[in-house]
Amino acid sequence: MMILPRLSVSCADARVKQYKLQVVNSFPHDRTSYTQGLFFYAGAMYESTGLNGKSTFRKVDISTGKALSKLTFDRKYFLEGSVEKDGNIYMLTWQNQLAFVYDAATLEYKASYSYPREGWGLTTDGKHLVASDGSARLY
Repeated sequence: MMILPRLSVSCADARVKQYKLQVVNSFPHDRTSYTQGLFFYAGAMYESTGLNGKSTFRKVDISTGKALSKLTFDRKYFLEGSVEKDGNIYMLTWQNQLAFVYDAATLEYKASYSYPREGWGLTTDGKHLVASDGSARLY
């Protein structure tokens, strides 16, 4: 039989670090866009927006909130997370199990791929695409 020492942790010993917030700027945004993915690439802001029948991918002028370029998707797609990696823009669909790939410089369609789960968030660590399906797991 192993006897473990009893540990006592006092809440009074715990320190909570407090932060202060200062808003340094704010920017207009299209209130009709249901933002799912947002990233910056080559000095521009990009946004993927969801909702069946209203999904778009946009290159946005951050100072005005207006779309400089816009791709509209078929109503059957609910666009979710998006990210740029190696000159390509990758976009996930929520329940269609499909990922789209576009050229980052031209926004020209390149390919679509079967994706084995629901698409939610998408990012990169610089080497790999990292996706979420809404659970605690990352793929």
